[in-house]
Amino acid sequence: MSGSVGATRRSRLDSERTRLGPARMAGKSRFNQTCAAYCHGYEGEGGKSPNFKGRTDLSPQDAFKVITEGRRGSDVMPPWGKNFTTEQIWELVAYLTFLGTQKPGQ
Repeated sequence: MSGSVGATRRSRLDSERTRLGPARMAGKSRFNQTCAAYCHGYEGEGGKSPNFKGRTDLSPQDAFKVITEGRRGSDVMPPWGKNFTTEQIWELVAYLTFLGTQKPGQ
């Protein structure tokens, strides 16, 4: 990687860290590693579930509960409470809340 490409990539990452903050940035990383590929799509845009971008009907408390305990029925989600710490789940919630402020397709 050339110096200018590396510097540009670092600049974009620094800008994103500033915009998201440390908790949301950690939540984004965890989301992309564990949630995005199969179920929720890159940056929360679909996949096998509804978009998180632009979604305002999911309270932080409800998101925390669903991530921790999972969900059964037609919209199944496995529980992650034994895989993540409370802090890690709140980081995911912080990222989902941020996605709710974004326009779909943005």
